[in-house]
Amino acid sequence: MKLNFTLLLILGFSHSAIAETLVFSDPTMSESDYTTFFFNGADLGGPGANPDDEGFLENVEDSSTGNPSPSLLLTHFHDVTRDGFGDPVGSSISSVQTFVRNTSVSYDPSVSGAAQSFRFVIELSTVGPFDELFFTIRSGGGTSPAIGPSGIGSFFTIDTSGDFEEYSVLEVTQDQAPFQDFSGSAPLTFGFGFTSEADVPIDFETFDIFVDNFQVFVTPVPEPSAFLFGIASLGLLARRRRHRV
Repeated sequence: MKLNFTLLLILGFSHSAIAETLVFSDPTMSESDYTTFFFNGADLGGPGANPDDEGFLENVEDSSTGNPSPSLLLTHFHDVTRDGFGDPVGSSISSVQTFVRNTSVSYDPSVSGAAQSFRFVIELSTVGPFDELFFTIRSGGGTSPAIGPSGIGSFFTIDTSGDFEEYSVLEVTQDQAPFQDFSGSAPLTFGFGFTSEADVPIDFETFDIFVDNFQVFVTPVPEPSAFLFGIASLGLLARRRRHRV
């Protein structure tokens, strides 16, 4: 019984040593630290797409609004192709999906160690029809799939009361981001994105969202030495126990 209790203590010690660390925290959200791209209903194609959609990310700029200020202000522009009378030539539904990536800070597994998981935190404020929030991880070229509360392909529903609300993903593992390499040589960069949709039968509309306090944390893969230390300690305790017997 004593040996089993000691085993729990050793394993508990080894596990507690694997603490998460801060990759970066961005309370200022400077426009110069972020890159963006977007899709609209015409770009995505497929069923339900609107080939006449002309929506886009109108601007990204620093704002005096924040929690506390400043924050990053993103504006989605929603419009569709119109005829000479200003009426939509087809569907009046415009949708925009925006991707925002921080380029000022990265995590390099080849330097800092392989990552076991990442945690994301962000604060948002909007009264516009922003439907969803997601996070992204990118290693090397290409893009990351949306990551939400249930892993890949899931999204957060955004509160549109105008108050700043915090959203977080507690654990993103390699299995939840299979196209990114948590132990490779390419630095990992981090970002987030939004979707919005609007019916604009009369005229275009614009919607603002304020983004603040973006944070990313990493939990490293346990060092083999910690596990080996536990095994060696168990062997030593076992030998001592047999010697007493």
